[in-house]
Amino acid sequence: MFPKSSLKLLFFAFMLAFKAHSQSCEIGFEGGFLDTICPGNAPQLLPEGIPSGGTYFGSSVVGGEFFDPSGLEPGNYTISYQVSNSSCTGSADLTVFIPPPASELQLTGAFDICPGQGARIYTNRIEVTWADGIKDTMHTYTPLVDTTTYFSYENSYGCM
Repeated sequence: MFPKSSLKLLFFAFMLAFKAHSQSCEIGFEGGFLDTICPGNAPQLLPEGIPSGGTYFGSSVVGGEFFDPSGLEPGNYTISYQVSNSSCTGSADLTVFIPPPASELQLTGAFDICPGQGARIYTNRIEVTWADGIKDTMHTYTPLVDTTTYFSYENSYGCM
């Protein structure tokens, strides 16, 4: 058997070892983060990981704090956040979806339009939501003043 003083020392050493072992911790994220990022968008700041002090890694993680969609093909990408410190260890994943880019939109119709007169604009069978809320493949555009108008198109993901 061990003498009492040895048992106390063993118990103390066991308690120190037990306390030194970090426990798993719940990982969370603070702040907004877009889970859908269009191709060609600027790098997006990753959300603050909770607890802080962790590390992000995965496809297109830049500088440990940005997700850069440049050059990525459409699809899902996983970004992991991992924490390992003296109090806990854990990890959690974020999924980012890169949608396909908007289809090429071809507009046909008269483009020299006098103020107050209209011109019908047709798309190449792509249904477009126009500025007045109408959703269709054609639209009558009537400028009220002499102006230059630019058209842009976004797909259902908001990508141009």
